[in-house]
Amino acid sequence: MKKIPWKMIVDILMLALLLLQMAYVLTGQRLHEWTGTIMAVLIIFHNILNRKWYKALGKGSYRPRRIMGTILNFLSLALILALFVSGVAMSRYVYDFLPIHGGRALARKVHIVCAYWGFFLMSAHFGMHWEGIWGKMKKACPVWVAVGKQKLLLSVISTVVSVYGLWAVYRHEILGFLFMKNEFAIFDPNQSIFLFLLDYAAILILVVNLVRRREHV
Repeated sequence: MKKIPWKMIVDILMLALLLLQMAYVLTGQRLHEWTGTIMAVLIIFHNILNRKWYKALGKGSYRPRRIMGTILNFLSLALILALFVSGVAMSRYVYDFLPIHGGRALARKVHIVCAYWGFFLMSAHFGMHWEGIWGKMKKACPVWVAVGKQKLLLSVISTVVSVYGLWAVYRHEILGFLFMKNEFAIFDPNQSIFLFLLDYAAILILVVNLVRRREHV
């Protein structure tokens, strides 16, 4: 298999797991820990497959977009590291064998705030690379070429989804988690996981659209 398909597979899996990770109260801690571990491995693969980016850091000029992209990438990596360390400290299943005692209250606070900021930063990262992703999708499947021609329809759908995503931010009280006003996530246990994931997918699309619009200003 060529390198580009591997990148696409890794990225798609990372995106799916990113959404699933946000539903940790609904999926249960055991699954959350395992999927988090898998996502950590995928992130390592993602960085290995994109190692040329690191080699090019000292080369070329830094225009605003490149500066923002570099800052975004390193902030995302820092948050991911904090998520993994705090997640291991709270682990009751996957890493329970480690001799870690105490500190779970602090680890939970760090984990929650990093999780929500990480979700937004990774969504922004996805938005900055959307044009390239869309181009690969069209090359991989001719259907996306036909879909891409429906620009007006796509614009309307994108706008509607983004507006819903803004509502989802309010409904899930996400700002409270970002600014550490909420320390515990309380979800309706009867809520559909599928609908929950759709809410967060809409938020992701909202962020992607905001980033894309900012780049075209």
